Amino acid sequence: MPRSYTPLRYPGGKGKLAPFMKELFRHNDLCDGTYVEAYAGGSSIALTLLLEGYAWEVVINDIDDLIYAFWKSVLDDTETISRKIQDTPVTMEAWYEQKQIHLHPEQYTMTDVGFATFFLNRTNRSGILQAGVIGGKNQDGPFKLDARFNKRDMLERIRLIAKYKNRIRLFNQDAGELIKTVTPSLPAKCLMYFDPPYFNKGKSLYKNYYSPSDHAHIATLIRALSHPWIVTYDNVPEIKKLYTGEAYAEYDISYSAHISRIRGAEVMFYHNLELPSAPYTRSLRASACSANAVEGLLNQAKSMAVSEDKSISQLLKETPEKRLKDETNFKSAKRRQLALLKQGFDLGTKGQMTATRETLHERG
Repeated sequence: MPRSYTPLRYPGGKGKLAPFMKELFRHNDLCDGTYVEAYAGGSSIALTLLLEGYAWEVVINDIDDLIYAFWKSVLDDTETISRKIQDTPVTMEAWYEQKQIHLHPEQYTMTDVGFATFFLNRTNRSGILQAGVIGGKNQDGPFKLDARFNKRDMLERIRLIAKYKNRIRLFNQDAGELIKTVTPSLPAKCLMYFDPPYFNKGKSLYKNYYSPSDHAHIATLIRALSHPWIVTYDNVPEIKKLYTGEAYAEYDISYSAHISRIRGAEVMFYHNLELPSAPYTRSLRASACSANAVEGLLNQAKSMAVSEDKSISQLLKETPEKRLKDETNFKSAKRRQLALLKQGFDLGTKGQMTATRETLHERG
């Protein structure tokens, strides 16, 4: 199963599209470009593309102030939120405290709100902030509130993301405002991804749900873009009408990340892009030893890329070039040294060896 880099649990299966997005980047020569996620949430796709070296820069945006506070804390106050995660006990008493911060965020600091968002996301059912706590308030369910709260793993994810903060641009805007803000500065090599609230059941799933006029407004703004873009939605006639004339593919994300040509529960509209001929989720089947070795090499490559301010793909490109250059230099040096040995050196003895081995190598 592909690794998840986001510290947040998010309802829905957007993260399952990450393998497809990687394939899309390769197929359309977008590697080392910019990726924009207008409805970021857990930012699972953005982080996968950035940390695995597909995108050089990512833009993540969420209009939800609580989600924004979490990402702002991760990027700009990493040590404080990490310390809170490490030191705060995962108990019902702590849950009630964080719930109060969630209900009255204006009374607390950005990092306090960011941590409360994280705490409730990890301890509530399905990661929904408005939902009840895992195990119930009496903690008499089969699972307790700390079932999804692996501190060590979460801290590793947060610290890894923070290392890339200079390549992450964070916004707290409506998607329409984001389009106006970032589009003028986007490079030609970019992909904009929009995952608006679903048309059906949106009110029950999202805090910032859309009305029909909101869906129509954002569709107008997206379709006016010249940059490559993708929009995913629930597959309903009302949305298809808004994107009439645009290329699309139907799929079922609850089953897999395959974008099939048969009718599915989801629909993807796209512009100025070519979908891979056979998009699929890569399934790497290797022994535990091989998998650990590959992960170890990947982590080393990531660290090297961060320290040299390069993407992994740039490092991989440089590696064969460097090896060829080193090999060429070695062969040239070898030829020079062999020629010098064959030529010999004038030691001033006129070809006569008058010294003995003992005099040259004094022995004690």
